[in-house]
Amino acid sequence: MAWLYIPGAEVDDPVMQAEDIGFDYIDPNPMGSKLTEFFQTVEKKNWLDFDGVTFSEEDIVLTLSTCCRKYDKANTGNQRLVVMAKLLPEGATEQAFTVKLVKKPEMP
Repeated sequence: MAWLYIPGAEVDDPVMQAEDIGFDYIDPNPMGSKLTEFFQTVEKKNWLDFDGVTFSEEDIVLTLSTCCRKYDKANTGNQRLVVMAKLLPEGATEQAFTVKLVKKPEMP
């Protein structure tokens, strides 16, 4: 189990996004405007603001998801906790960034 400590966050505050499976976060190869829309949707739903981290069409994105019941008020079983990461190219240097909680992320 991994924990992400964020100063000022409550112990049970979420650190990533919970998503209704109506959002196609597993599209294997979004391109052009579909990719731009994808990144915009992820940004709206993200519970954390990573200032200084950017994504582009050339990036490789790793997506992990698991079932999430905490926000599934209707008990549909269709919610997922989604964690995304960007693969850095070989030889990449450290990129400075800050992390803070988003006050009102778009909820499923």
